[in-house]
Amino acid sequence: MLRDIEKDTVDFQSNFDGRLSEPTVLPAAFPQLLVSGTDGIAVGMATKMPPHNIREIAAATAQLLARPNTSTNKLLELIEGPDFPTGGYIWGRQGIEEAYRTGRGRIVMRARAHVEQGAYGKPSLVVTELPYQVSKQRVIESIAELVRKGKLDGITDLRDESDRDGVRIVLELKRDANPRKLLERLFLKTQLQYTFGVIALALVDGVPRQLNLKETLQVWIDHRLAVIVRRARFNLEKAEERAHVLEGLLVALDRIDEVVQIIRSSRTPETAAKNLRSTLKITAKQAAAILAMRLSQLTNLEGRKLREELDQLKKRIKTLQALLTDEKRRRDLIRRELDTIAERFGDARRTEILSDEGRFPLPSGSAEQEVHVFLTHHGYLKALPARSANNDGGLAAAESLESESEDFVTRTWLCKSDDQLLAFTVDGQVHAIRVADLPQGTRSSRGRRLVDILELSARPCDLHIVRDFPEDRFVVMATRNGRVKRSSLAEYRNVRSGGIIAGGVEDGDEVIAVQITGGNDQLVLAAQSGQVIRFEESAVRAMGRSASGVKGIDLPAGDRAVSLVVPRRNATLLGISAEGYARTLASDELRLQSRGGKGVSFLPARLKAGHLVGLLDVLPGDNIVALTQSGDVVPVDIQHHDGGENGRPARKPVLLPLRGRKLTSIARASIRRKAAGAGGVQMSLQI
Repeated sequence: MLRDIEKDTVDFQSNFDGRLSEPTVLPAAFPQLLVSGTDGIAVGMATKMPPHNIREIAAATAQLLARPNTSTNKLLELIEGPDFPTGGYIWGRQGIEEAYRTGRGRIVMRARAHVEQGAYGKPSLVVTELPYQVSKQRVIESIAELVRKGKLDGITDLRDESDRDGVRIVLELKRDANPRKLLERLFLKTQLQYTFGVIALALVDGVPRQLNLKETLQVWIDHRLAVIVRRARFNLEKAEERAHVLEGLLVALDRIDEVVQIIRSSRTPETAAKNLRSTLKITAKQAAAILAMRLSQLTNLEGRKLREELDQLKKRIKTLQALLTDEKRRRDLIRRELDTIAERFGDARRTEILSDEGRFPLPSGSAEQEVHVFLTHHGYLKALPARSANNDGGLAAAESLESESEDFVTRTWLCKSDDQLLAFTVDGQVHAIRVADLPQGTRSSRGRRLVDILELSARPCDLHIVRDFPEDRFVVMATRNGRVKRSSLAEYRNVRSGGIIAGGVEDGDEVIAVQITGGNDQLVLAAQSGQVIRFEESAVRAMGRSASGVKGIDLPAGDRAVSLVVPRRNATLLGISAEGYARTLASDELRLQSRGGKGVSFLPARLKAGHLVGLLDVLPGDNIVALTQSGDVVPVDIQHHDGGENGRPARKPVLLPLRGRKLTSIARASIRRKAAGAGGVQMSLQI
């Protein structure tokens, strides 16, 4: 609105008391009256113009700039109608066309609402967008007053659940209520339906005029053309003044010895300026610039810069002169400037325009809820509304999944019903399902197997629940052959329940783990041989979903990768071998290497520790379990303490009491698990 106001683009006048100056009108680089709308009241007249979508206005203005004879019908094709920032609906097109053709019209606005099914089969009418300039509080008060007076039946509760994310007025209804009939009655009795009376009255050259759509756009175009001319004249004058000074400086540089002699022989600056003008045949401005010239400008480099600046100014002067003499150039410039503004500030249309001859839409929806999701080691899954978990955070619901002694809960999520659950399989596929579509269990139910819920192509290896799919978050997967692949989480936005490719997997290989990272994390890859490598995530370039990845760790023949870890801050790395040897190491003590190296030895072979079965990052409060070949689940009691050198975790491997059993893997359990049965044992490890 104020751009270039300092370049003599508009006239100024004295303010009310004559002490200051104010612009008579702003330069306005876009059609402000139409884009933002306005309200104004004067004696005997008023203005009321609705806001519009800046992209539509820019398209119509560009059409009128290129073809001044464009008809109003053509402009109506480019501008659908007003676009209110509060969204909602416009009910019928007749008022829009009347306003655009004559400058006056009545536009009927309606709120946006949908029906949700609540508890015990009771429906709720939920209003999410209100008509423009309608007070939410006034709407709620008017509905409550109608219910109180018995003029509105079927409403059992009225709540305002609005927050910073938007409006949400919930009307709980009786089980036998008809939401559509109730909404139609609300349109008649409340401001959920509201009329915007368009009066397109504006001051044009100081005279009030009622304008139709084309006239409004044309008045702005004429104004903007005048602004462009005045700005070009101002810029041309400044450019010519600067070019004039540069020409004088270059003359002085070419005859620098004479200039120095004249200045040294002159008694005063005024005398020096006079002598320079007569000797060099220059103007007073050029002489003043020469006298103000710094000694550093006498160098060849500075002289070259002055000549380059003069060349650029001459080109600019030519462009400005052409702009002043060619109206087509001015119109093209207005269009380009308006397109830039529309691209920067424009957004999608918010207000939907409906025909008043059809049926008003009242879709069904579901309220977004908080949900607990539980996953067990054996692949059982259970979803439970957070309100059903009472105050135990879902602990009882998690324990019910562990009715079998050999199973345990490995993951719990507290998420939203609209979140997506992504299931990655060992063959490089990914399947998705909305949390709301997961079968809901009860606090005591067993849950259902994941393979019965999703059409999985192979055994699942990792699950993640995701709400947003930004470009700057990544999916990192690792395979048995030590390859790693990173791709943007945004590429998984449209995953089908039947699955899509998440990563290319070579014959004889399989995915072992999938992590979702922030883009600047570190990755730790562990192999059966006990070799572990830590490297920057950024060392793995982002690639497409179908790519097979790059080498993460250099594995000798017969060796396989077993774990991929993204260490949490201040976490300790815990590795356990098949024979029960366990070792811990602070994650930042593991030497940072380049991707694709052999890594460092985490469990030395000389201890006959057996192969590494897994590596985890551990924080205080984590519950770790080990699984044996016979299927037993053995709790590992992690005791954190401040002993050891500098309070660091113990570096030497510790042999855990396994009583002849061998381990197959380790995992993180969601709840603390006790030793199972008479033959059970709880392994204790201090770190």
